[in-house]
Amino acid sequence: MRDDHAAVGVRAGRRLWRAGVAAVAVSLAVAGCAGVPTSGPVVYDSPPQAQVGSEVGVAPLPPSADASPSLVVEGFLHAMSVYQPDYAVARQYLTPAASKNWDPGAKVEVYTSDDYPVTQVDNDVVLSARLVGTLDAGGRYQASSGKVLQDFKLVRDAKNQWRISNPPTGLLISTYLFTADYVSVDLHYLSADSSVMVPDVRWLPSGDNQVLRALQLQVAGPGGWIKPLVSFASGVEVLGVATSGGLATVSLGGTATSLDATGQKAVLAELVLAAVQFSGVTRVEVTVGGVPWAMGGAAVTFTPSDFSSWAPVAAVSPEVFAVSGGQVDDVTPTTSAPHLTAVTPGIRNPKAIAVSSATQEVAALVQAKAGQAIETASIGGKDAPTTLRRAPALVAPQYSRDGELWTVEPSGLATLQVFGAKAPLKVSLADPPPGTVVSLAVSPDGTRLAVALKQEQGYELGLLRVSRSNQTVTLDGWRTVPLPDTAPLVDVAWSGPTQLLVLAGDAQAGTSVLRITQDGARSSYVGPNVDTPLVELAASPGALALVRSQTGMVYRFDADFTWPLWLSDAQAVAFAQ
Repeated sequence: MRDDHAAVGVRAGRRLWRAGVAAVAVSLAVAGCAGVPTSGPVVYDSPPQAQVGSEVGVAPLPPSADASPSLVVEGFLHAMSVYQPDYAVARQYLTPAASKNWDPGAKVEVYTSDDYPVTQVDNDVVLSARLVGTLDAGGRYQASSGKVLQDFKLVRDAKNQWRISNPPTGLLISTYLFTADYVSVDLHYLSADSSVMVPDVRWLPSGDNQVLRALQLQVAGPGGWIKPLVSFASGVEVLGVATSGGLATVSLGGTATSLDATGQKAVLAELVLAAVQFSGVTRVEVTVGGVPWAMGGAAVTFTPSDFSSWAPVAAVSPEVFAVSGGQVDDVTPTTSAPHLTAVTPGIRNPKAIAVSSATQEVAALVQAKAGQAIETASIGGKDAPTTLRRAPALVAPQYSRDGELWTVEPSGLATLQVFGAKAPLKVSLADPPPGTVVSLAVSPDGTRLAVALKQEQGYELGLLRVSRSNQTVTLDGWRTVPLPDTAPLVDVAWSGPTQLLVLAGDAQAGTSVLRITQDGARSSYVGPNVDTPLVELAASPGALALVRSQTGMVYRFDADFTWPLWLSDAQAVAFAQ
């Protein structure tokens, strides 16, 4: 069933706007020979827009008459977990003086609720729990360690009712309620070189006015870790948002009145990308002083497709390539029998591959004299491969969305080299973390590098900021992504603009895929449950994920813990980037 004629190019397709892992439609058929898909063709589709804000919250209750101190604290903790403007119900549990000084918007502390954390001794009620993370006023999550120790100091008020005189700074939310009631939203800011929108994950409590709250955070600016990567118009204010029939009309004030056409376009793109993530919003209109902003002199309502040149995820259909029988093949899905098409006959027996849709090129990690080498060849070309790099050992290569080829030796990040379309780029790496490089992956927008490291004390996953100027790639700002445990890391890939998949092993040689947001705020293992060790992970935003076993079996993600066998006899697998 192998077809060795010249390969077709990487197919262009619909844009995939996603804020997380997308589901795909998969039809099953059986193929009857080794080395080909064993579970039928993969059918890629543009899935429904990932949206947030459709949850129905449970309204908090005010304190009941003659409630005990512990019941007052429990009611206050619940009232804090349900968003309301100014948290009016939660304030009813406080003394007037405490309510006046309490600022629920200052921050959110997320604590573990594995054990019952609230204790009462006489009239003192104390919450003692492990702190796992904090949200700042802008909804940015930061993993934390330490302890929450909050003495609420209850006193009787003028009506002889117990009330809290010492509330926390901001909000206290248990991990259970954080998981249930908070949703992530990817805000976006134009990169400093005006080439792409850079996503910035934020967390909002469920409840009313989510679109308004998200857009107000959007115009407040990036702050935090990504700020050096982006530019934004300061002083813009969101005065209000009205939604009807899929249209969100956003009213702006502040410095919006003085923006030029370029500034207007950037703000429009930011607001559109943020708003369409919410349930019921498909397009956006922006007004200033009651007058709609127009772009190109005509349109006044906008969708993400109007800003395709800045898209944080490249507009290519995810396409799978595999190594079978020692050569690189395009795994072409068809309506009848899927088949493999040889695409680079000059590359033989690669241990790992990467594929660029931008340059129509394959990069391969191959054995070489006294070590290993990175070879490249054009898809469908007949020329001999080009050797770009030799070293005693190399990590699997990676392409960025623009066709840059990233290579590194396991010995450390200081050996990182980046090859542009025409020449090697200079790499400036500030304060690289120590450790053996296990795997790396460039984010879909090209502004972040995920790196899995093996260090003396265990394994670490982290991110580096990536910026470009004058043929130089600059990496800095190492930021650890907190993991739920210290299992050995095997591979890492981006499954969305701000979401990672991590292939992790354990001491018993078992392996599983961990889905985790880039800030570590939310993570979960998603399978697969297979007996053989897994050695490679491949993913593409808006598409399924694939894992390859030590024995050459490739399993396809359909749903959490549902990974049917898809390929056999594969020596490597990759998505075109």
